[in-house]
Amino acid sequence: MSALVATGIYRRYAGFNALDDVNFTLAAGERRALIGPNGAGKSTLFDILGGQREPSSGTITFDGRDITKMPAHQRALDGLARTFQRNNLCQGLSVLENVRLSVQAHSKAKHDALRHARRHGDLIERAHEVLANLSLSNLASHRAGELSYGDQRKLEIAMAIAGDPRVLMVDEPTAGMSPAETAEMVTVMQKLPRTMSLLIVEHDMDVVAALADRTTVLQNGVVIAEGDWDEVRNSEVVQRAYIGGQRTR
Repeated sequence: MSALVATGIYRRYAGFNALDDVNFTLAAGERRALIGPNGAGKSTLFDILGGQREPSSGTITFDGRDITKMPAHQRALDGLARTFQRNNLCQGLSVLENVRLSVQAHSKAKHDALRHARRHGDLIERAHEVLANLSLSNLASHRAGELSYGDQRKLEIAMAIAGDPRVLMVDEPTAGMSPAETAEMVTVMQKLPRTMSLLIVEHDMDVVAALADRTTVLQNGVVIAEGDWDEVRNSEVVQRAYIGGQRTR
């Protein structure tokens, strides 16, 4: 069963195609990595899938429904969540409050943001559950702005999964992290439930090897390879276009 499908996606700018007839299918429960050199079109495709920009032509379907014209916030409410390279946290609020607000945004109480949190015990309970699943419970009372970079990225994921999405899109989850933080992030993402499909843009090939069931490779807006990690890393086309001398598992 397909969770997210892109069909015939073009994104045209003056003088060039950022995406050129991209076809892409993310299966339910699948872990997929999207890789490619800088300028390959990864961020453009991610934004089109997430609803931050529209394709020049082509269609996006989510759970069989055409969402090509659907705004990003509605996609998020319907179960298509994403994170960004730059965090989107409420820095002055606690870790728990950040997640509680995300839970509330996907609940029947979403229009009642000013009501005191104690009146929403179910929201707090769900927020604690999410924090526990991502090993953030010990930081619940800390302000988001006080967290380490790695913990801020984990908090972003916690906020994205607070509404129990069917698809989670994560843009460069380990960018800027230390080796220890990277290893911790990989562990966190490996533990995400298989009821949730995962799509990541990632430059660290060891992270891709550890997380992805399948990998899609973009170059100059075109899909040049797709398959499991061994198929992709051993592809001569991919070696020439991207991986080259990078260390891979």
